[in-house]
Amino acid sequence: MVEVEEVDGGQSKTTTTTTKTTQQRKTQPTTKKKKSKPAPKKKKTTKDKNPASSGDLKAPMPGKILDIKTAEGAQVKAGDVLIILEAMKMENDITAPKAGVVEKINVTEGENVEADDVLVKME
Repeated sequence: MVEVEEVDGGQSKTTTTTTKTTQQRKTQPTTKKKKSKPAPKKKKTTKDKNPASSGDLKAPMPGKILDIKTAEGAQVKAGDVLIILEAMKMENDITAPKAGVVEKINVTEGENVEADDVLVKME
């Protein structure tokens, strides 16, 4: 239903118009469709030639390394802050995922990193 108000030289007149919309549906005979198998999942590819091991500490997001709080050969406990990463104007503490020894630090202060870059290798 549509209402239209016409204004003509100080007089107004309201007209109501009703329109109907018709839809035509084509009916087709129902047939059973075979269930298709889901497409195989693609494996993630890594930038590095050496895939990361379970003890590797990766960057959770792109950002800039503000501070490195550990050294190579240091004993760390799970939850110890190893690196401070600035991302989206916020400082993020990157912590050790497990207790162990810092084998190699792959970044330097001031360096920009991408998501999933290996920051620290741990034994």
